[in-house]
Amino acid sequence: MEVFINEGEKVMTSRIYPVENAKGICFFADQEIELITLSKWNLSKGVSSLMFKG
Repeated sequence: MEVFINEGEKVMTSRIYPVENAKGICFFADQEIELITLSKWNLSKGVSSLMFKG
């Protein structure tokens, strides 16, 4: 997940590993915020460790 504040003045990047049947995401803050845009992409499953055998 990446969060950009004030057009990139502040940025936060984090990894989220939801369970396979997860159906949503929640946002919370210490004070009122305005969510201007939200984009979501479905990513394919991770790379198999079998591809890295030497």
